[in-house]
Amino acid sequence: GITEQLELMPNDYQCQRIENANFVHLKISGLWNRQNGRTILRELQASLQTSGHSKALFDFREQELATSVADEFELASLAAQLLGGERHQIAAVAREEDRWINDFFETVAVNRGLILRIFTNEQTAIDWLMGDADGR
Repeated sequence: GITEQLELMPNDYQCQRIENANFVHLKISGLWNRQNGRTILRELQASLQTSGHSKALFDFREQELATSVADEFELASLAAQLLGGERHQIAAVAREEDRWINDFFETVAVNRGLILRIFTNEQTAIDWLMGDADGR
């Protein structure tokens, strides 16, 4: 199928690291599928390890979702496995129209020990990450 072909295409997503003194800031664009999701989560883990930061802002508003609920369950579980043990705090920013699947991802990851909140507003996400707010 088309999904399998897309998963084999190199460079169908981009991961941009934005310099920030307080947290790792990654901006992701392109395709979010199971294969890319695994790679992106490992890039986030590596960025946190090399930076020495315990907090990250993960902006994937420009990503095209190409995952099933089963894929999201697997990726959320992987996120908790890779990032939860270190007590990292992750704020993500997503599009409003993807809210239902992001709420599912957040629930699975949090239930597995990851400190994660997914927002639709970047400033609200930063405020939460820096301890200034709790709302969405």
